[in-house]
Amino acid sequence: MVLSSLIFGERSLSKVAGLFDTADEARVAVDSVRSETGMSDGQVLLVQPNDTAFGRKLEPEQRRIPATLIRTHVVFGALGLGAGALAALALMIAGIDAITSNALIALVAFSVMGTMLGLMFGGLLSLRPDHDLVISAVLSATRHGHWAVVAHPLDESQKDSAVRAMEHTHATRVVKTF
Repeated sequence: MVLSSLIFGERSLSKVAGLFDTADEARVAVDSVRSETGMSDGQVLLVQPNDTAFGRKLEPEQRRIPATLIRTHVVFGALGLGAGALAALALMIAGIDAITSNALIALVAFSVMGTMLGLMFGGLLSLRPDHDLVISAVLSATRHGHWAVVAHPLDESQKDSAVRAMEHTHATRVVKTF
């Protein structure tokens, strides 16, 4: 959890969604998930067909996303820099002629490459590809007239509780992030 708070700006890093055929089933599920998980009203949201607040309900911490973008790039850029420099130093210690004959250039080149790879990984991570599964499922369901209940757990325990609670409702499908 300490590592994730260093990297991500959002407090809720995962999502659990249940898809429902009717509004009544979804409303019952909202109450059930809230009571079984102890999540607050702001953590368990009802998404109706053609909901005008779709984006806010699926990504309620939108104002924290820029912090995630900055943090992921800074952290993984720095880790890449360090990994690149360590790789160059390891090759120098190993006595690789191409590296030892141009030690400074090799150190700079490996550090730059490591930094670039770290920044690319940070960019990929900040896109939150795991959220796409949930967002796509909810978007598809609501476009077809179905309802969704989306939970934004704050930790792994709440996430597991939300999955169990959704599975005990009339959800036609339950999807979650990693």
